Amino acid sequence: MSDQTPQNAIVLTLVRDLMFRPRVDSSLKIAGHEPRAYRMDTPVAEQIEADRPALGLVDLAAASDNPTKVVAAMRDAGLNVIGFCGHVDEAAQAAGVAAGVTMVASRGQLHADLPGLVAKALTIKPDPDCDYC
Repeated sequence: MSDQTPQNAIVLTLVRDLMFRPRVDSSLKIAGHEPRAYRMDTPVAEQIEADRPALGLVDLAAASDNPTKVVAAMRDAGLNVIGFCGHVDEAAQAAGVAAGVTMVASRGQLHADLPGLVAKALTIKPDPDCDYC
């Protein structure tokens, strides 16, 4: 993880939509990042220890994966997390914020500028005065 930069980072991704996932992976790879898929059969902490990601990317609408628990585990490990969902899914957005995402984006924003969002999320420093950050 120490040799990762905003131009070259491992990103632990929870993206279940089979049509959207290839776009996310391709966009990350083109930008020089390495996507690593979240595996439901392995605890998040173990995946973080093994993969050493610099950032998390979580589909807040992936109900079967309990995304808020995944976000909380990533945040507990010190990762910044981009949570995303449909632009009208206010419940998922609020749940992501409550779980501690660093930023919430719509699927459209991911499609339009995932590399820019990743670069920004990698440079955000945690706020020590924030109870959920």
